[in-house]
Amino acid sequence: MTDDMTRTASLLQAIAAGVDKVLRSQVKEPMGFSIVVWPRTRDERCNYVSNCARADVEKMLAELLEAWKVSPEEVPGSHRLN
Repeated sequence: MTDDMTRTASLLQAIAAGVDKVLRSQVKEPMGFSIVVWPRTRDERCNYVSNCARADVEKMLAELLEAWKVSPEEVPGSHRLN
């Protein structure tokens, strides 16, 4: 793992804590989330953080990928930041 990815792993913990705090304060229903990051300029493994069990993340990702294949325009919350 490169120094950048090591720093990123630490940053993800802080980012996830903030996301979790905001969701808990603003949404009544418990919300699961995962944040996935990877270097866009070189071939290196991704890094992720989640407030859910790995099995739940795997299930959610599989469902999301399948939905994108079937009808990507109908997947709510599919947004890309510039």
